Amino acid sequence: MKKNLFILILLIIIAGGVYLYVKSDLRKGVQPITINPNSTTTTSTNENSTSTGTTTPVIRNISRTSGPTGLVIELEGDNLAGFEGDLDAWIVNSQGEKAFLPGIGSVPRIDQTIRVKIESKLCKTNNSYSGLACKEYLNITPGLYTVYTSPWGIDSNKVQFTVVAGELMDLTLYIQDRELSIKNTDCSITKKVIYQTPKTIDVADASLKILFADELSTYGVYKSVSIVNGIAKIMLENDMTPAGSPIGSISSCQSSHLMSVLQKTLTQYSSIKSVELYSPAQKSKIEF
Repeated sequence: MKKNLFILILLIIIAGGVYLYVKSDLRKGVQPITINPNSTTTTSTNENSTSTGTTTPVIRNISRTSGPTGLVIELEGDNLAGFEGDLDAWIVNSQGEKAFLPGIGSVPRIDQTIRVKIESKLCKTNNSYSGLACKEYLNITPGLYTVYTSPWGIDSNKVQFTVVAGELMDLTLYIQDRELSIKNTDCSITKKVIYQTPKTIDVADASLKILFADELSTYGVYKSVSIVNGIAKIMLENDMTPAGSPIGSISSCQSSHLMSVLQKTLTQYSSIKSVELYSPAQKSKIEF
């Protein structure tokens, strides 16, 4: 009787051990795969998986379909941002040679518009992260090109852009002198820079397009300017900064930077005596 009881207890212990082993093995096995209905790839919850959900980038609009080298163009669409919010593009000539178009402006930002400058000479590789010197350039000459973006290695649709021969002009702008601003704790200190741009008589508009595409890109998206009684009235596209804050709530240092750059750049022209900034929701000028 005691012998039979001992055998029964032994069998129970063995059965319990098998159950625990199987349960542990199941926990370590293949994990379930979840599928994002809005994604073109699957994402696995297995810790060894390197797949990530992605969506196809689509260019829906190009601001200009032709122009000379030196022109800044904008690409609008969906899913255009890449690693760390990068917003850049590629340009391809009729021989299939491509070059990198580095994005203008700070990233990441709510505004997902790609802004790039069609330089007369562009690097054939993207060295923005490696920091290496460009080994080979592509000369951008008059002709038909295609432009596309490739965030996360996924190519978008291609749009056409025609480079035409055109006369350029020098445009004097004022941007923040960051070194002196930090040294003197004064965000309004500026320095003069020269930009080349397609020749135009509307220098105020051309200047603002360049400034808000780069130096002032963190403050808003430029829409238009009108000059009334010596006042340059600048209209922005929306009431929020690209980071999502009300334009009127930026810091005193930021407002000093913004307004000093605008004042110094535009009042160099005799027809402009002062500058005012407006956003769609405000009928009066923005006060900082």
